[in-house]
Amino acid sequence: MTTAALPSDNGVAGRRLVELLGIQVKGNEGHDLKMACVSCPSSDAGRLHSETGVFHCYSCGASLSAFALCEEVMNNREDAKKIMVEVGLFDDRPQANGKPLLETIANLKGVSSDDFRAFGAKTEGTAIVFPMYGPDGEQCSTFRLTLGNGKGLYEKGKPVGIFLPGRKPQAGEQWTVVEGVKDAAALHGMGFLAAGLPNNRLNAKFAPLFQDADAVFIPDGDRPGVEGATVSAKTLQGVARSVRIASLPVEIKDTKGQDVRDVLREQGPDVIRKAIEAARPFLDNTKTITPEFPVNNGVSVMVMPFDPALLPEAVRLWVVDIAERTQCPLDFPAVGAMVIIASLVGRQVGIRPKREDDWEVIPNLWGAVIGRPGIMKSPPIREIMKPLQRLEIEYSKDFQESENEYKKIELAWKAKFKAAEDSLLQAAKKGSDLQSIVMPGKPLMTMRRRFITNDSTVPKLGEILAGSPHGVLQYRDELMGFLRNLDKPGSEADRAFYIESWSGDGRFTFDRIGRGTLDIPACCISILATTQPGPLESYLFGAKQGGGGDDGLIQRFQLMVYPEIDRTWRNVDRWPNKEAREAAYGAITRLANIDLWEVNAQQDDYGGVPFLRFDAEAQGRFDAWRAELEREVRSGELSPSLESHIAKYRSLIPSLALLIHLADGRSGPVGLTALDKATAWGVYLRSHAEKIYGAVETDALETASDAKLESFIRSKGGRVTVREARNRFRGDSEAAEAKLQGWAKQGKGQWEAVSPGPYGGRPATYFVLSNGDNHNHNLEIFEENEVSVMAIAKERA
Repeated sequence: MTTAALPSDNGVAGRRLVELLGIQVKGNEGHDLKMACVSCPSSDAGRLHSETGVFHCYSCGASLSAFALCEEVMNNREDAKKIMVEVGLFDDRPQANGKPLLETIANLKGVSSDDFRAFGAKTEGTAIVFPMYGPDGEQCSTFRLTLGNGKGLYEKGKPVGIFLPGRKPQAGEQWTVVEGVKDAAALHGMGFLAAGLPNNRLNAKFAPLFQDADAVFIPDGDRPGVEGATVSAKTLQGVARSVRIASLPVEIKDTKGQDVRDVLREQGPDVIRKAIEAARPFLDNTKTITPEFPVNNGVSVMVMPFDPALLPEAVRLWVVDIAERTQCPLDFPAVGAMVIIASLVGRQVGIRPKREDDWEVIPNLWGAVIGRPGIMKSPPIREIMKPLQRLEIEYSKDFQESENEYKKIELAWKAKFKAAEDSLLQAAKKGSDLQSIVMPGKPLMTMRRRFITNDSTVPKLGEILAGSPHGVLQYRDELMGFLRNLDKPGSEADRAFYIESWSGDGRFTFDRIGRGTLDIPACCISILATTQPGPLESYLFGAKQGGGGDDGLIQRFQLMVYPEIDRTWRNVDRWPNKEAREAAYGAITRLANIDLWEVNAQQDDYGGVPFLRFDAEAQGRFDAWRAELEREVRSGELSPSLESHIAKYRSLIPSLALLIHLADGRSGPVGLTALDKATAWGVYLRSHAEKIYGAVETDALETASDAKLESFIRSKGGRVTVREARNRFRGDSEAAEAKLQGWAKQGKGQWEAVSPGPYGGRPATYFVLSNGDNHNHNLEIFEENEVSVMAIAKERA
């Protein structure tokens, strides 16, 4: 009996064990090898850990150590011992090696058995079991550790908690927080209060456990560990009394860096103690600022700050460098980076978010950054666009060379065509056979591949897409101008074209007199834009009231962010991070021409867009996430605008996961790392969507009744412009303007024009309520203040 092909990154011991035992492997599920159960062979619910050799059946409940499995299959203890020696596993029966199992495993892991017992370790069969604690400090699950050379196993079907030494942290105590129970036990042996995490970051739900304590995070010496410690520190900020991060004196690797036990074994305990003493205070540069969109009847809604850990590693440092040098919110270049990555991948590779279904998502994204004038929206976006501009120039040069060559071929074709045409004419005159004369076919012209367009007509965009079938990015420095143009009468077809282009797989046909028919098999246009909150808010009001914008177009801007602005500023004057920029440019250039063989993309027999799927672990996580999304979308609890926006996350999350996966140079099925980042993007973007749409949904759309309109005018000093009245009563803006016109005719008020002051400005027309001479007095005060302010400004200048 032979085994199935297994991934090369599974544990050597487990794979070698099933090979020697002749067990048929039917696939893999994370670190587990799938197989028939040795106790109930009709079931395929058997799982063998690829590193430890521990076996468990999820059908009959049978659990066997590696040695017990060998005995069961071989039916001979001596042969079982030989196989265990061959694969490098211990005889893992209790007392088998002359010592209690707990002491044997503790020594193997470099920890004392007493320190393991401090964390509640008990022997159960062929494993030692640790309790795990939930947010309330009560036991919620367990963790099993065996003699194998791999990692432990969490209790399936139970929530994963954290490791504590028998009690919760108390206010005023210093607690070290590390990855795993083994490192926590090692620190306990050195006299520290320690907590162990199941992975490299603290889940926010556990933060209350550290209320008013002093927390010191000690990450492993790898990038995921360091980034996880930063996220964990943010989680405890404002909860713990103090938060610090210690740095082990080791090389920071991409993965599998050294941990506390490695340093303890190689450098001694004093090095660990010094690292903890020198731990640096964690300072979160993200300030809490009151948002500029008030929602929920004036109560502010805070948005999540952007976490750079959500970005693909290939572009992360580049994006952070841009934000620091331009002193803009990190959100701006981060959104820009993801949109340009999406525009490059386009239709080259899609993702099928289901296990077997052919539903396919093209990872096309629309993004918009929102901010008031002068807060540095455009500079970081222009910086992000530079790699695309470089590609645009390079491909333009290649096209010029191809076009020159084509012109030579075209001249030769014209000469041949003219000769054949003359021969055909002579043959017709003589009555000769015309079939013998062959007309030369016109050579096909090389189409120029484009990457960026700014202000193209829709028919021209169709021609551009003909030469750039994977897609193109349209950059608009002002989003509202783009949307308003699509609202104009006669632009219905243009609007439909953009809506079709968002999904990346819609067909579109233009029929024009004089230009014939232009058939685009698949439209794929990414959009990146900037805008200001005021005009966008007015547009959203129009869409909410059933205007031309109420067709879901604005909700397709899934990467739409309106971050808080840090009011502090510092002058950053340094050279760009060259290494980070070159790494990002290299990844972006690679994405322009993806090697489908290298990324292991699949393709149906009938062709279509090549695609990837999720791996088994990520698929289960995505299915659970989507089930929750669909429940919320169908609950009826969301506002219509937000519901439409959130519903499109069913394609956004797979798109982001695929883009992160490809940008980081990974191949094959999309894994849990990329999916976790994508779902975290969803949580972050959701907070911004609630802020943006919240202003529209919760702001009362008051009708401009006489009393309310008059009260509003008096609150403005007895005079308003038409624009002020329309903005105040956005749900009834035309009625507000009509009332002002009517009141002027009735003598209830009058129109007054205010000329520009002595130092310039724009003329303004005000409606002034008739109320004695107060309005004239107010007007005089206004003019005096205007002059005095301008005079002061001139004097200071």
